[in-house]
Amino acid sequence: MDLHDQIARLREERTRWRETERALQEELRESSERRGALKAEWEHRKEALTQAQSAVREAAMRLSREWALRLVDLEREIDASVPVPLGSQIPAKAPEGPHDHAGTPEDSGEPEDLTPWISLGQALVKRYKPRFAGWRMDNLTMKLLDVFSKEKNDLLEYVLDCHLDEELGRYFIESVQDRAQRRTPRALCEKLASDLEQQRLLIQEKERELYEQVLIHSVGRAIRDKINRAQAWVAEMNRFMAARRTSSGLVLSLEWRPRRAETEQELDAAELVQLLRKAPETLRDHELERMVAHFRSRIHWAKEEAEQGANLRRMMGQLLDYRTWFTFTLYFRKGDTPRRELTDSQFNVMSGGEKAMSMYIPLLAAADSRYKDLRPDAPRIISLDEAFAGVDNENLRDMFQLLTEMDFDYMMTSQVLWGC
Repeated sequence: MDLHDQIARLREERTRWRETERALQEELRESSERRGALKAEWEHRKEALTQAQSAVREAAMRLSREWALRLVDLEREIDASVPVPLGSQIPAKAPEGPHDHAGTPEDSGEPEDLTPWISLGQALVKRYKPRFAGWRMDNLTMKLLDVFSKEKNDLLEYVLDCHLDEELGRYFIESVQDRAQRRTPRALCEKLASDLEQQRLLIQEKERELYEQVLIHSVGRAIRDKINRAQAWVAEMNRFMAARRTSSGLVLSLEWRPRRAETEQELDAAELVQLLRKAPETLRDHELERMVAHFRSRIHWAKEEAEQGANLRRMMGQLLDYRTWFTFTLYFRKGDTPRRELTDSQFNVMSGGEKAMSMYIPLLAAADSRYKDLRPDAPRIISLDEAFAGVDNENLRDMFQLLTEMDFDYMMTSQVLWGC
């Protein structure tokens, strides 16, 4: 190869290298441009992230300050939404008032670890954003102020105050009844709940004294006396009916059974009567409590009935009517057969005379037992219309004998006016 050919080949190689150099320079320029664009985008995103982190931190710090000041009530959100306990994150010494929340974490007692506060804030946003998504801030503010003006009149005693915190941009409501110990709405609710509970306990104690004095001593004594008299009448009626044997051998007897309690708060009539028969000074505390609970339950029922349109006085009289505490059950026995309850089916298979005797004897026995409370010279008057209709001659004789032995002063109309 001569010299000219070598020079030509070197020139071609130089040309290729120059083209390669230009291509690499172009790629370098494009890479520099892409690098600049990526750097600018990175700086922009970094700045946005920094701003977001600053906003989140500021919101979390404000939330922690408001928590320390008891300006928010968030306990209901903790256990379900925040994995880290917040009790240890609350500053040991909170600022003096709602205006003293500015400063750095070092000089204001803010927690350095804001993770739980951020988690709490996220939980609150998730919980309440759907509820207030359609509300504007100014509308919510107007609603708050409207509710405040109404409640303020109902809580005059607690001197409610509302003011705007310029730094936080929020309205704060406090009770300044005691200026040395201002109460936030949460603290005021706790105070009201405590006062209500004390009033409830006081009312219960006064109510208990009222029940004890009225229902157990005065009214209870009258009820106790009436029950004793009624049971004596029943015993007298049974003695009377046991001594009356009709020509068919029918013997009647009566039981005055106490009713069962209708609710858990009430007492069975038998237990109530047993307690009423005790001297009030011998009743134990738990026995008094049970009696009070019984009458309280019955009075509550009477009030509910009155709200539905019933007459309260009539309902109160009904619940204190000892006669409704018992039920009568009539029994019969014929010859040597065991005693059985006189049900409708048993009554329907009796003869006409036995039916009449099973009705008249208890009624006449009841009248006789009541008349025994009168003076010896008092008249024992009864009147009978169409007396002893359907009674055969033998039972008719028994009925007239019964009227004579009981020494009634009777007036009657009947198809038969004598029997012997």
